[in-house]
Amino acid sequence: AAKVLYQMNDQLPDDLQLYLEDLENEGIVRLFISEYKPKIKSAIVEYRQRLMNF
Repeated sequence: AAKVLYQMNDQLPDDLQLYLEDLENEGIVRLFISEYKPKIKSAIVEYRQRLMNF
């Protein structure tokens, strides 16, 4: 999940973006994912759909 967040971080809404330094910290990423899991899943689905439409 951290790799996906890193790859699409700039595509996420502002409230779902992490600083690059935070993406390197596994503890911060785990906490962030557990807190925002439904929103992240939704954003990933939307991101994938946009990629498929190109």
